[in-house]
Amino acid sequence: MDSTKMARVANILDSGLRLRCISLSYLQFSESSFEILKEAASRASIMVVSCGRYVGSKQSHNEILQIKNELKLSCDVIASNHRIKEVDISINDAYTEEFDGIVDVLRSNRNISSLTYRWPTTSKSIAQMISVLTNSQNFTELNLSDLSLSLENIQLISTMVQSNRTLRNLTLSRVNINDKGMRMLTNAICINPIMKKLNVSGNGLSDISATCIVRLLRSCTSLTKLVLSNNEITIVGGKLIFDELQTNRTLLHLDISSNKLSIEETKDTSKYEQNIININELIAGVLLKNTTLCSLELFGIELPQDRSNSLTEALIKNRSLAHLRLHKNGFSRISMQPITDVLHWNGSLISINLSLTNLNISDSRKLSEILRRNNKLRSLNLSHCGITDHGISILAEGLKYNHTLTHLNLRYCDLTKVSADILANILQINSNLTYLDISSNKIEDDGLRTIVRALSDDFSLIDFRIGSNNITDVGGKCLVNALEMNNTLLFLDIEFGNNLSLNVLKLFRTMRRNLNVT
Repeated sequence: MDSTKMARVANILDSGLRLRCISLSYLQFSESSFEILKEAASRASIMVVSCGRYVGSKQSHNEILQIKNELKLSCDVIASNHRIKEVDISINDAYTEEFDGIVDVLRSNRNISSLTYRWPTTSKSIAQMISVLTNSQNFTELNLSDLSLSLENIQLISTMVQSNRTLRNLTLSRVNINDKGMRMLTNAICINPIMKKLNVSGNGLSDISATCIVRLLRSCTSLTKLVLSNNEITIVGGKLIFDELQTNRTLLHLDISSNKLSIEETKDTSKYEQNIININELIAGVLLKNTTLCSLELFGIELPQDRSNSLTEALIKNRSLAHLRLHKNGFSRISMQPITDVLHWNGSLISINLSLTNLNISDSRKLSEILRRNNKLRSLNLSHCGITDHGISILAEGLKYNHTLTHLNLRYCDLTKVSADILANILQINSNLTYLDISSNKIEDDGLRTIVRALSDDFSLIDFRIGSNNITDVGGKCLVNALEMNNTLLFLDIEFGNNLSLNVLKLFRTMRRNLNVT
């Protein structure tokens, strides 16, 4: 970015325009432009600053220099602009060069209330950072995911949690907490029980930590969201948690995906003695007795076939659950009948994720009939379901008459121009659909042209995703022309996996200020 363009950006920042967020990533600028932007951003009315990027395993000297410049710019702006309340400084783990300047930033700007920090940092700097945050009177949210935290760091975080009277949301995903660290954290939260959201996913937590989770659910009545995914909790620890949830009346969202909750995945079978613990029955017990849980994520848990119908019946009778993530497990692998029964009779589910479920023609017919009659469902995820053009033609009959569904995900469904014709017709008939994801199919230019005819008029679609469909400049230009007459679409995902030239991508990005193109 040359100094002239940077000056224009600076003028916008100096105009007094209230900006919620500014991203200082993927910038290319001279040293003089760097100073211009820093001065303007330090004075601007900004609430959120983000800095970060995805890098490959090998970075060039120029790329590393650019990353350092962006990081320095972000820190200078955050330190000097006390209007900034939320900060996100993140990079993936391929980048290994450590940075310790975040401590000085936090000391300079005491108005920061939310910090996401995922950057290689020394253990000493992490300790100093926690020390600064402990005394903050404004701090409400902390995310340190993917940092390599020592047990001493976990102890410091626990001390902060115990004494800080404002911290409500804590994310410590993939930071090597382990069971000992979880015990420290649990003790702190139970002493100061004000936590609302806790994420400890990906930390190798075992059944020992399950006892800590039970303590949390009993003592911290402010806790509404708990994420335990990608740990090592077995059916034994799962029973402790699910039994406690039967009487819990405060937790709203639970994610216990990708744990070792099936008997087959548990190595020490001696724990079971003679009584086999059925995960379906444990979940069913919660659904029948808990009247407050509204979101349950069970992704990647090997649920057995529901021969006794305990889980199916519980899902049908439950009237509080609104969001269910039930894909990549055995519940519907043999038959979709349990799912269709639930969707037919349950009166509260508004979102269901069935991705990675093999749908046959009979299943598609049942879903179509449900979509025709169901007046609650808002979001349906059928990605990776192998539904194909034939399945879409069957589903279309239900979608034409459905007046509540707003989000439809059909990624990786082997769809072609035939499905594009069907979906274009649905978009013209159904005025409720606001989100459509048909990425990673075989739509190509001919299929996009068909959808373009529906996009030419203002209609309900706000977010449209069509990446990885072999779209070329031919289809891209057709879409550009259509969007010139459309003021409804706000988000377009088309860049990744297609064959669009830089010129066509530039047309997308410059045609409307309120259109976000990725």
